[in-house]
Amino acid sequence: MKATCVLVCLIIGTILVACAGPSQDDLDAQPTEIAADAQASQASEAPITTNTQAQEYLDQGVANAQAGDLEQAIRDFDEAIELDPGYARAYYNRGLAYYDLGDYELAIADYTKAIQLDPNDAIYYNNRGRAYDNVGDYEQAIAEYAKALELDPEASAPYINRGNVYYDQGDYEKAIADYTKAIQLDPDDPDPYYNRGRAYYDQGEYQQAIADFTKRIELDPDYAGAYYYRGMDYYSLGDYEQAIADFTKAIELDPDNPALYINQGLAYYEQGDYQQAIANYTKALELGPDYADAHMHRGIAYAGQGDFEAAIADFDKAIQVDADYADAYMNRGIAYAGQGDFDAAIADFDKAIRLDSGDAKAYLLRGRAYFEIGERETAISDLERALELGLEPSLKQDAEALLEELRR
Repeated sequence: MKATCVLVCLIIGTILVACAGPSQDDLDAQPTEIAADAQASQASEAPITTNTQAQEYLDQGVANAQAGDLEQAIRDFDEAIELDPGYARAYYNRGLAYYDLGDYELAIADYTKAIQLDPNDAIYYNNRGRAYDNVGDYEQAIAEYAKALELDPEASAPYINRGNVYYDQGDYEKAIADYTKAIQLDPDDPDPYYNRGRAYYDQGEYQQAIADFTKRIELDPDYAGAYYYRGMDYYSLGDYEQAIADFTKAIELDPDNPALYINQGLAYYEQGDYQQAIANYTKALELGPDYADAHMHRGIAYAGQGDFEAAIADFDKAIQVDADYADAYMNRGIAYAGQGDFDAAIADFDKAIRLDSGDAKAYLLRGRAYFEIGERETAISDLERALELGLEPSLKQDAEALLEELRR
């Protein structure tokens, strides 16, 4: 019995790549722009200074921050504080500037001072929560958002931001509950629909996620991330045409994001359109020449066409970029097997197993390769290990059939 055909059909790795576009900042509700006194929190009337010059420096700092000159804005807020050390809003705005510069500890210190001077403004607690979130103190961040909601139960931003902490912790049910509350409070805000859609997607609740991304698109039709994630939901449901349509729209809006081309390529691959998939991966590589996922998936598409030489070249490149990319070794091993070079295939399966000793498919593939070169006992051992680790039904049936043949 020959297993080469089956080996080649076991191409591994057509898994959606994590999106390189939306970041955690896209998830955050951001009422954190530098704010003039007229834009004080809804939770309280923020105290204003009686020092006219301090007020002028604060207004000047706000203008500089909005223009992107955060260093000058900080100097302006310093002047305002020196003129009026009790000016809570100056500390708050300086904290926002430090936050935007990524100096979260200084931001926390300024928010804390603002709270000491004015303990009843919810926005101070909300933004201190975001700073604690960014330094990894999630428990304190949650406490800050709870305090903000105690002061202003009708504010949606603390619900969104607390939901983001729960999301990052993998507690999708609590995240969804907070996003839902934010939507109830402000149904025209597109952000909580997007965030809740992300949580539904990660739970595998694709239809609910599609509904949320669709609502996000209705409210803000120019946001690429919503089309991207809706496309991922359609892909997961096997609706490749709709996935391609959404990825196409996302690409129109964000044409320099290689992840969009890769995931659209995966949908083309699932349709059997290997040539278009290759074109997509090639475009992704034009945008990011060292994008290991693009090389790996283009290699899979070349292998699907039977062009094992081109496939191996791409797997080589993926491994050069990421020496610990287990799927790239596994797929290169499959391509070597397609060329009849089972010794090289086994060497790659060995490496894949060293990188991920719990991957049942790697043992199955190596077992089949050993079978091809007549190493019966080693093949049996690998196939038994694959079954112990657990295989999906079709692969399990294949492993059991080969084991039965080997034991005769």
